[in-house]
Amino acid sequence: HEEGFRIAMAYRPGHHTCVNPDAVTIDHIARLLQVPGSLDVMDFLDGQLLVAAFRIEEGSDFAGLQVTDMQLLFATTPTLVVAMNRGDSWKVPKASDHIQAGDIIYFAMVQAELDDVLSLVGVSRDQRKRILIAGATSIGVGLARRLEERPFRVVLVEEDEDRASHAADQLSETLVIHGRVTDQSLLIEEGIERVGTYVAVTPDHEANLVSGLVAKRLGAGRAFALVDNPALVSLVSEIGIDAIVSPRLLTIGLSLEYIRGASVRSGRALIEDEIEVIEVNAVGGSRLTAGPLGEVGFPDGMLVAAVQRADAIVVPDDSDCVQPGDRVVIVVATPLLARVTDFL
Repeated sequence: HEEGFRIAMAYRPGHHTCVNPDAVTIDHIARLLQVPGSLDVMDFLDGQLLVAAFRIEEGSDFAGLQVTDMQLLFATTPTLVVAMNRGDSWKVPKASDHIQAGDIIYFAMVQAELDDVLSLVGVSRDQRKRILIAGATSIGVGLARRLEERPFRVVLVEEDEDRASHAADQLSETLVIHGRVTDQSLLIEEGIERVGTYVAVTPDHEANLVSGLVAKRLGAGRAFALVDNPALVSLVSEIGIDAIVSPRLLTIGLSLEYIRGASVRSGRALIEDEIEVIEVNAVGGSRLTAGPLGEVGFPDGMLVAAVQRADAIVVPDDSDCVQPGDRVVIVVATPLLARVTDFL
């Protein structure tokens, strides 16, 4: 296989699957591009439910809001705060918690509510369709190829001349430039102020962070950086990069859904791997379907974000019951993961 291509194998009795971290990463970046202002994006229930993270700025309509007030803002469609970060602390929130400016908040929402959530967060859609990708790795070339199918103007910068030439042969609509991604004069020459999103996916993860910060300072709308160093991933809330992309965490999420058993349809780790979101099939005879959610015994740090029954998606309250056959999205703090199986 070409350099940069890796495969992780995950097994459960009678099944096996191959997970390509590069392909998973490209999919993730494409989702980030679809949700303006997002730090992290994942989807569940066949793409009908988004779980997206935003930083709450001063002046946002969410600043000062109590978590339970979300039911008043979105009375007819499911939208819920499912995770929050303040300083070094991550938590699955309680109804009585308040959102503060500076928090990173994960919202679970149906696609139809995305624009309303963006408006309340204070995010507007960037009209700049120019995207600059740093690094002609398999991820960089694969992402450029994906974006050529959309209404974007894509520029790819690669320091290695042979890699740049090879990328140019593979791409038909992407402008490939031989140069250093940390070269400010090159970024200025290529019109970085007209770039809506800068995506750094070189093998040098520290350089990805540095070049992303430079691109932002020179006028790029958003900057994504590929970083698989856990110590650096934790800096997303401090350094000004809009999204840290970690193939390691993305691959762990896809692998764990096969390890946890047949009732788990999918699972994803949030930023820093402190909280996970899993989609499960509700099974008759399980604690999850034994009665009203307020009586099944969920510990603090675990909640049901959404339930899909037939074609309807709802955010349940404590009086609602999960029925066998429902698809259920559960948010759980990582230390409690072992207890999820007690309810399945």
